[in-house]
Amino acid sequence: MTAQTQSFPLVITQSWHRCSKFMQRETWQTPHQAQGLTFESICRRKTALLTIGQAALEDAWEFMDNRPCALFILDESACILSRCGDPQTLDQLAALGFRDGSYCAESIIGSCALSLASMLGQPVKTTGEEHFKHALHGWSFSSTPVFDNHGRLFGSISLCCLTEEQASSDLSLTLAIAREVGNSLLTDSLLAESNRHLNQMYGLLESMDDGV
Repeated sequence: MTAQTQSFPLVITQSWHRCSKFMQRETWQTPHQAQGLTFESICRRKTALLTIGQAALEDAWEFMDNRPCALFILDESACILSRCGDPQTLDQLAALGFRDGSYCAESIIGSCALSLASMLGQPVKTTGEEHFKHALHGWSFSSTPVFDNHGRLFGSISLCCLTEEQASSDLSLTLAIAREVGNSLLTDSLLAESNRHLNQMYGLLESMDDGV
């Protein structure tokens, strides 16, 4: 394994080292999936991310000329919240277990950008044999974390496609979308804070008998 990973980025090599201690490369375990009320609760907690993220992903997909790829929104624990993109690619990924509510943890799917971006808090791309699990060798994943206005990890944006469909700009695209989502979250937060202060001021003025 050491010889094989020598050309890999350090973060992927370290991930391989962790994975080799408790999983086999040849076996594939379908990711755990949150369903029903549990998944609904997760989505309610991430309403802002979903509202802004889905609009951003739909805008991006509109200009991708039906490219055979999929775009994911994940929460901070790498749970898939929403998907869009090429129907055939989405079906192929769903066959591997990547559906709404699926947890893309390193402990289950091995070395993959879907989990590493959340773990490391930085953009990550994994392609082909960089994946620890053989089942993912035909795939390329690019993922960039999204942070809230306090600098805390809030989720991530991912692009998934077969290796022959990957582009050098994939990671940059997820970075651009993630920044757009993060900036929109910040703007909404600042606007809500401003409105709260205005309401407090109006309430104070109304409670006064005389003018200021």
